[in-house]
Amino acid sequence: MKLTYSLIFTILFFSIDAFGQSAKRYVLLEHFTNTRCGICASRNPAFFDLVQENEGSVHHIAVHPPYPYTQCAFYQHNTNDNLSRTEFYGVVGTPRVYVRGTRNSESGKLMSQERLNTFFDQTSPIAVVVNEETEGNTRNVTVDVQTYENLDANDLKLFVSVVEKEVAYDAPNGEKEHFNVFRKALPNYDGSDFNPAAIGESKTFNFN
Repeated sequence: MKLTYSLIFTILFFSIDAFGQSAKRYVLLEHFTNTRCGICASRNPAFFDLVQENEGSVHHIAVHPPYPYTQCAFYQHNTNDNLSRTEFYGVVGTPRVYVRGTRNSESGKLMSQERLNTFFDQTSPIAVVVNEETEGNTRNVTVDVQTYENLDANDLKLFVSVVEKEVAYDAPNGEKEHFNVFRKALPNYDGSDFNPAAIGESKTFNFN
């Protein structure tokens, strides 16, 4: 495998980010695929094109469950975290896409532009801002969670996932390019307990 570029992908409840004084609510796409799955190889390219075309409005994570083959190289890289997310949704086959926590059930495709459009132009009461710095082989990450409105919620969690933006790998199913590959959950799959700051303030989490 050629590891070309990595980034920190942050999810807070429904995946959001911030610009200026308003919080933009991104569309979170959790994509379950497997490098030995032939159907995945036939359906993933169109889905990846759709993600790229909507890069400014979606966040995408490619999770690799042990279905249909446990020998999938990306699954084997971190069996615990990949399996934990797979079991969270009860995924038993690939490929599948979950949009903001709900399985997309469109026939014949993993996701359509029409379906994505129904989630756009929404805002959020909180925003997540991620800053990264590299020191040698260590990447230091600061996650600021900013509050814009009161949150009527309890028992909140911050989930931070490390994904690799692009991996060149000649997979057994014929795929050669893999995007936003899930690598690790920080600090672990259980996430971090989160109590929102007061309106106009933020809380900071640090990882490396």
